[in-house]
Amino acid sequence: MEYCSLKEYILEKCHHNYESIFIKEFETSKTCTYGSFGQEIRSVALYFKKEGIKERETVLLPMENTISSLALFMGAIVSNIVPVPIANEFIENELRAIVKNTNIRAIVVAHGKKKELQVEFPFPILEYETPAQNIPEVNSLGNENRLDDIAYIAFTSGSTGKPKKIAISNLNMLAEIQCMSDAYGFDKSIRHLCLLPIYHASGLYRNILLPFHVGGEVVIVSKFVVEGFWNIIGTEKINFVQVVPSILKMLVMNCKETDPDLKNGLKCIGSASAPHPVSLIELFEKSFNVQICQGYGMTEATCGITLNPFEIGKRKLGSVGKPLEVNKLIVCNEKGETLLPGEVGKIKISGDNVAKNCLNSKNETSEKQKSDWLDTGDYGNLDDDGFLWIVGRESDLIKRGGYRIAPNEIEDVICEAFPIVESAVIGVPHPILGQDIVAFITKNTNDNISSRKVISRIKTMISSFKIPSRILFIEFIPKNGVGKVDRNKLLEYYTESVGNS
Repeated sequence: MEYCSLKEYILEKCHHNYESIFIKEFETSKTCTYGSFGQEIRSVALYFKKEGIKERETVLLPMENTISSLALFMGAIVSNIVPVPIANEFIENELRAIVKNTNIRAIVVAHGKKKELQVEFPFPILEYETPAQNIPEVNSLGNENRLDDIAYIAFTSGSTGKPKKIAISNLNMLAEIQCMSDAYGFDKSIRHLCLLPIYHASGLYRNILLPFHVGGEVVIVSKFVVEGFWNIIGTEKINFVQVVPSILKMLVMNCKETDPDLKNGLKCIGSASAPHPVSLIELFEKSFNVQICQGYGMTEATCGITLNPFEIGKRKLGSVGKPLEVNKLIVCNEKGETLLPGEVGKIKISGDNVAKNCLNSKNETSEKQKSDWLDTGDYGNLDDDGFLWIVGRESDLIKRGGYRIAPNEIEDVICEAFPIVESAVIGVPHPILGQDIVAFITKNTNDNISSRKVISRIKTMISSFKIPSRILFIEFIPKNGVGKVDRNKLLEYYTESVGNS
């Protein structure tokens, strides 16, 4: 069925699967059918109308992994109100950047959460409470939205700079849901576990909207806890869960003998959002006998861009797979010329899932430069079979002397040499080389590791110009809310350590 708007799409899915279970909160055991979730969406619409929020106005939504937060998000979209989902535990400087760049009408929180806000806002704070009684059918949920209307506004995490504003349209969202559903091939029998934050695209699309699209079920947890992970997989009969590489690493580092029955129903585990060392995937699959399905995406493209095939014989370990059907993908040089298979260059994409306000992000203004291609900011290459291999982000590449070095290449080697530690590599200022290489490694009492031991082990595994000049040991690698390494914080830590040495 072709949909003209997200309003039509969301309400039709709730109606079509009315009696089926949609979502369960693991901690509270609260369960919603598609029908009752549709009623809660209508409750949200009535609430916005009562509070005087008008169509096309923008509301800020601090989101937790709860049914109420999801209903607020989807209820706003259905009402033609533009939500801005953010982390419930937001960072003040990032919040100020969001407010400065967006005309916010109000901030809306779930009942009981208003008192937790410690920040002064220049707009009203509204507190939504799910009504106890059934909500009557409401026809006036706002005018029909159009495909090019903004559905919601997302902001990148800001861990590598200022948060970037991304306006996701109705068309972007519908195109992404459909093409991801086709790529994954899941039906309503697949039971999902959502443990990634739903304010971020990976959790929202891969573990909420994929089951929503086919009438399936999802169990949502407030956060990832390593000790209870396999128990939830088993007791809730989970078939698919999306994670990030840092979660895979934590599970490996806390590997204990697991009851095989807990994993029997698990089709595979999806992972994206950051580089995946091949050694980590191999170690995880060997330790738990569970397959990892690697993908690649970004918020500017709504969510997913590529996916590795599920079949082990067809996938290529270390590649992020082939483009989804909605995307065209090229690798080009600095002049914009398309490169041959195997040649490393800029990764650019186009498609109906790409946010229009993110095109020409390099301030390309001449008629010659204008196009429908998004410069992802990543470097990589395509092979002869059309599989994408990512080298690293342009902003993360270390310029040491005349070399351009991808941090994840060094991190992969450290991971292979020392599987039970975490590492992160950054470039730091150097008066002669331009930048030098510093590696951060987590302390681990089970392994007597030293700087000399690290250098000795990896110097036979990579070229000499990629060897870090300094190894710093740290309690944990700082990450943002979606599991990506916060390299800005590592640079701050390095600057402090140099200043104190």
